Order: sequence, then C-alpha cells, then structure tokens
Amino acid sequence: MHPLNVKNSAMFLFCLCLLGAHTHAAVIFTEDFETPAIPNFLTITAGNTLVTANHTWSVTANSVDLFNDPARSEAVAYNGLQAVDLAGSPGAGVMETTFNTFPGTEYALSFHFARNNNIGAGVASADVDILGSTTLLHQQLTHNPAQHAFNAQLPFASSFTADGATATIRFTSLVGGNAGITIDAITISRIYDLPGDLDGDGFVGIADLNIILANWNKFVTPGDLLQGDVDCDGFVGIGDLNMPLGNWNAGTPPGTPENPANAVPEPASLALMAGCGLILCKRGGLAVAR
Repeated sequence: MHPLNVKNSAMFLFCLCLLGAHTHAAVIFTEDFETPAIPNFLTITAGNTLVTANHTWSVTANSVDLFNDPARSEAVAYNGLQAVDLAGSPGAGVMETTFNTFPGTEYALSFHFARNNNIGAGVASADVDILGSTTLLHQQLTHNPAQHAFNAQLPFASSFTADGATATIRFTSLVGGNAGITIDAITISRIYDLPGDLDGDGFVGIADLNIILANWNKFVTPGDLLQGDVDCDGFVGIGDLNMPLGNWNAGTPPGTPENPANAVPEPASLALMAGCGLILCKRGGLAVAR
C-alpha cells in the first residue's frame, strides 16, 4: 500500500469511524513503570529522578523503590513486570510529576495499589494528591493485612477539576522502613459530557471535525478543545482526531428543534467526506499504512 499523506490519513480515519471504529476515552496520562527495565529493584533517592518511557518523576523525600515483580516475592505489579514501592530503602518516599491540564476541565484519576509484604502485620498507607494552584485532590490509601492479602490489587478512582495549565500528581508514603504501598497502572483521563463535542454545541459532527482539520499538525494551547487539542499534549494530531471520530453523530444534531444551531457543513468537510467515499470505492476495503 502506498504511504498516505496527512490529508489522506485524515480521510482514512474518517472512513474507519464510519465503518464502526470507536474511541471514547481521552486519556492524557499513563504510567506503567515498565522502563527502565531492571533485574531486581532500583532505589531512587531524594533529589534524583525516575525517568520512565512516559514521564520524569522527581523523588522529593527519602526514597522509593522500582521493583521487578518476578524477582521480588514480597511485592507484585498490577500490569507487566514492574511497579513502585513508595517506602524505599529506606522510606517514607515522596514522588511526583507534572502534566498538562486545561483550566475548568474535569479529569479522572485511576490506578491500582497493593503492599509490600515485608511490612508484616502493619497497615501500609500513603497519600495521593493532585496539586494545581491549590490542592485539587487529596486522598489516603490504606492496605490492611486484616482485610487483604499483600498481593490484592485495590483499584483507586477519583476525579478533580483543573485550575491551571498544569497539575502535579504526588504520592507520599505514610510509613517508613523499606516496605509500604505499591502503585502501578496510573491513568488520567479527560472527562466529557459528550465525548468528541469540541465546540460544545451538543453534537459530534462536522463542526468538531473542522476544528481538528483547521489546526492539523499545529502546536496549540494544551487542552484547548476549540483549538483541537483533546489529549492535552499541545499538538493536534491522530490522538485528537480519534475522539470526534470515535463518537461520531452522538448527541442532538444541529438544526433540529432540540438543537437549532446551524447545521450546514463547511466546504472542507464536504470535500473530506467525498474523498472518503472515493477511497472506499477505489480500494475496496481498508488497510493501515505502515
């Protein structure tokens, strides 16, 4: 298959959506601690950083341990082979990293936590905070041996509303020693009343697609939907296009009594739809370009 240029790539994804693809989550942050790959465990002390595939975590107090699950019988990862023990060697550790947000926007935070079994009969505990210009979220995690086996992965889920262009996620161990809460599989997602409705007109359609196309391959204000940045990375590309395409035609169409907004498509979008039809007719199917 011949490589597709940017315009044809957009047409291809639009066609894929019409054929039933679906992407409804706007994930802006993920962390699985799978890199750097280590054979046993690695202690990161205060003043140093843990650089993963996706983020740079600063350790601001004591230490934390990045550990390899198969090599450590006392602690487990939720996904993959690695996770972090917030009580390092020794703890109590504090680690944090910063990510882009858009003011006034709601986000969901989720992860899984367990405990290092070397804590014995003690309760492992830690705080999780989301910090903007104020504290946006503050909750305590506890993993009690009287209630759960050390390797029981407990889910955490909460939400917060951003108050600035960035926010910081911070984990703080509340126990010392070298065994505490372990964390893994962190995800932060942008919450939408209607996924893909970038212009706020109550419908996912041509107007939302036009926003993406008008800003395609541009650097914009991170998280600004009216500039097309759905995933908060400050750049308009495939990740942003997936949101309106994945929820196409959701909501109340413009021009109806329930939503009397102008429903006339712009010429660029009509051309895109026509081009989509030509691609389907000529190719007789879809294949992803390598």
